[in-house]
Amino acid sequence: MPQSIAMLTALAVAAMGCAAIGKGNGPSSYSTVPKMVCTSPQMVDGDLNTGDTLYIEGTMGSGERTVSTPDSQYADMFAPTTVTLPAKRRVVSIVLHARNLTNFKVLARDGSEWKELHRIRNNRLNRVVLTKSVETDALRFIAIDFGQIRGRPRPEIQEIEVSVEIQKEEAFRSLSGN
Repeated sequence: MPQSIAMLTALAVAAMGCAAIGKGNGPSSYSTVPKMVCTSPQMVDGDLNTGDTLYIEGTMGSGERTVSTPDSQYADMFAPTTVTLPAKRRVVSIVLHARNLTNFKVLARDGSEWKELHRIRNNRLNRVVLTKSVETDALRFIAIDFGQIRGRPRPEIQEIEVSVEIQKEEAFRSLSGN
């Protein structure tokens, strides 16, 4: 009996090791995007200790509308947070490290128009992973709960990570060092 337990343990360890090696050494089909430009540079600087507040638009649910607040302290906040990629790519995932980001939407630029990619309601997570494949060169992030201004903490994003699909040629170049 002890020999069979030892044999099963050895097989399990070997299988886990092979799985880990297979994940780590093969050419990756996804890559995070370097050289992104954001309307708020603190959101793409690679530092989770920096961040910025997010543009707030409209109200949630039926009758959604764009609003402006008479409160002058938020006057400069009314520009959507936009991340521009160096080139048009197939985005496969977006990771947002955020605080108080409860209700928001993510849009992707399609030519001259913005199309809604995700709409999130009642988020309570500080790390939000969004997976939906789209070909674009820019993303826009907008909080959509106007109630967050009045008496609630402003939604803030510390960091935005965007992963894109890489082509076989790019994977080969990165492996060969060219």
